[in-house]
Amino acid sequence: MIVFDASGSMWGQLDGRAKIEIARDAFDQSRDLWAGNPSSDIGLIAFGHRRKGDCSDIEVLVEPTPGAADVVIEKVSGLSPKGKTPLSDSVRLAAERLRYTEDKATVILFSDGVETCKADPCATSAELEELGIDFTAHVIGLGIATDDDKEKLRCLAENTGGLYRDAADTGSLIKAFAEVKSTDLVTVTASDAPETLIDTVVQIILAEGTVRPNSVALRATNVTSGERRNLGNLTGADQIIQGLAVSLPAGEWRIEAISPEGSGAIEVDVRPNLETVDVPFKAALARFSLADGSPYLLGVEHGFFLTPSAALQANAEFTVGLVARGANADGAFVDYEYRFGTDGSGMSYHTFVSPDQAGPYDVIVANGSDVLARFPVTYAQNVVPKWNGATRGSPGGRLDIKITGDTYYYNSLILTRDGKTISEVTVDGAVSKEGWQLQLPDTSGVYTLIYAHSGGGDLQQTQLAEIVVGDVTLPDDPDTVAPPAAHNTMPDATPSPASQHGNANETADQRLRHIAPEDTSFACTQPFCLHSPNHIDAEDIPLHEGFGIANEALTETGRPSFEVFNLGTGEWVVVNPLLPSALTECRHFGRDGKLADGTDQAPTDSVCTLRDSGSQTTAQAHSLEGWINDRNEAMFDGDSVGISNGDPSEIAEDFQTPGLFRTWTLADAKTFEVFGLLRLAPPVGPEEVSGSLLIYDGRSLGVPAQEYDPLVVDLLKSSNDDVQGLMISAGPEAQSLHMQMSRPPHWDGKEHVFHGMIVTLPKGKQRIVSMF
Repeated sequence: MIVFDASGSMWGQLDGRAKIEIARDAFDQSRDLWAGNPSSDIGLIAFGHRRKGDCSDIEVLVEPTPGAADVVIEKVSGLSPKGKTPLSDSVRLAAERLRYTEDKATVILFSDGVETCKADPCATSAELEELGIDFTAHVIGLGIATDDDKEKLRCLAENTGGLYRDAADTGSLIKAFAEVKSTDLVTVTASDAPETLIDTVVQIILAEGTVRPNSVALRATNVTSGERRNLGNLTGADQIIQGLAVSLPAGEWRIEAISPEGSGAIEVDVRPNLETVDVPFKAALARFSLADGSPYLLGVEHGFFLTPSAALQANAEFTVGLVARGANADGAFVDYEYRFGTDGSGMSYHTFVSPDQAGPYDVIVANGSDVLARFPVTYAQNVVPKWNGATRGSPGGRLDIKITGDTYYYNSLILTRDGKTISEVTVDGAVSKEGWQLQLPDTSGVYTLIYAHSGGGDLQQTQLAEIVVGDVTLPDDPDTVAPPAAHNTMPDATPSPASQHGNANETADQRLRHIAPEDTSFACTQPFCLHSPNHIDAEDIPLHEGFGIANEALTETGRPSFEVFNLGTGEWVVVNPLLPSALTECRHFGRDGKLADGTDQAPTDSVCTLRDSGSQTTAQAHSLEGWINDRNEAMFDGDSVGISNGDPSEIAEDFQTPGLFRTWTLADAKTFEVFGLLRLAPPVGPEEVSGSLLIYDGRSLGVPAQEYDPLVVDLLKSSNDDVQGLMISAGPEAQSLHMQMSRPPHWDGKEHVFHGMIVTLPKGKQRIVSMF
């Protein structure tokens, strides 16, 4: 597989000629060399040839195909350099297309520069060499400027036993092609004598680690000659336990077992009567996630739901326990249970008795005295169960159960309709290897979810949520099943004055608790809504599904004040509260839209949430904070003028797409769970804008909650200069995020919406997202 550098620097010149022209001529004049044996496979990958500033601009132009040399050369002649230099990801893709963990794979990388995408080609090549059966990367550098840059490319080749060659013109480039093309590192000495093979069985002996490998590739390297042989693959637990029958010539061999879940190796003297070869396999350590329902009601036994990242070794034993905050596995447990590798890879259910006192605790997962995972939880008094899961699903489908407060295993989830019980399941009865899930009815409709729980005393029932199954149009919401709109099309209701909810002597807490769904001036019943109560000069207030807004008013300083309610749980978020609230926690923002807490900046706005709010309400608060950010930056002359919709007179003509420069909310496209914010600032170049990315729930992507700042965002524009797509890369190699977002097919030019994918590299985790 040839990996061709078509980055923008290939327009640079050597002795008056563009490097891309030199490369095209050299490939064309080497046509016979690349053709070689017509039965040999050849393929082509190019990078940097389609988009500027995009580290994911890597494309397989020709799959490895016998006799494809002419097609490869034709593709090379049509490349036009534009973008960045993602060497590491390009070589990795080439190795994967060649099935490098199963067969011999040779990559020839041609480049005029070093990695520009926050990755380490040297480390990547070492990893590919370790995992590959017989992986080799040759590197040809064209006009590499410094010795340091040459060493970086040389390392990529030498880590895999490949060659590094320099070139400065067409002639030297053709010579370099010939040298790397003719190199064959797998050399078998010819002999007239027939090769005597010895039969044996290679077995995997699981040693350290806790993960059970799913697939293991076996290879053998002759210690004396360096010859490598692909022995085959073991797939599934049965094959891995049985081992693999192989045949090898007599001699000293290094046998390796390679898997995404670990590796192992042993040197053996292959002689007659060698019945088995036991390869010690060091497995990876499992990672775990915990479905947290904090705060938990004190004095009640609760269930905890644990999921590992991969299948567990059958002989692995884990202690899952509740401990005081920060305590280790050798300390005193409040309560504990065991989980064994035979439990497989799905969710397991663990119940712990309640501690004696309210406060912070940890649920830990330990292997012996080693703590593999730690999850903070809290216990509190007088906790009422709340539903934090999705409220929409398909007929016959399932919803992930997310309940705060009380998860005693005999509690029941009851779905009713028109006062009749449709289904009922206990907490432990809803647990399966797929997760903790609620089975939905087969018939579309609106169902009431009731939770029957003891609360440490008599049995009581709490209404958790209204669950909408299928495409249901509610009587007061003709747009329920329509796609999210950029602006609220429902007429604004007259705001209810505070006095309407009680007398003037009521505290804010008492008044807020009296808010009912019918008292809201607007309720969001779509995945995402933008509400505009113009009477308080507040446009495009972001509301998540299941939230309503009430009591819109102006403060004494003329700032908008309103209250946003989680209609399912009663939790609230208050923007610029008119009355203080003892049960809320507040964050304060300044004139530039940035957080003013702990700074000398005078706050202009406050966003306050009910203490210990669930994840849905917390996500709603994050979106309101982004709205405050945008509003303030648009109103005040700060360091980032015009971030909201921008002033057309001050922004270049290419950047007049409405509402681009603002804070965007990132949500899962299927569940509509909000997990991050993207803030776009004014343009810094002809094709780029700048910004920052906040991920406050990155567990499904395998990244911690953190902020990526700065980042560069490339714009993909239509013929009329509307921005139709965004390409975003952020973070270091180990945690890099790549986003590819585009407008919906029938975008009306007004909606604040993008759809696309966010991917974590090099782990490869991905999430389909919407951006509002």
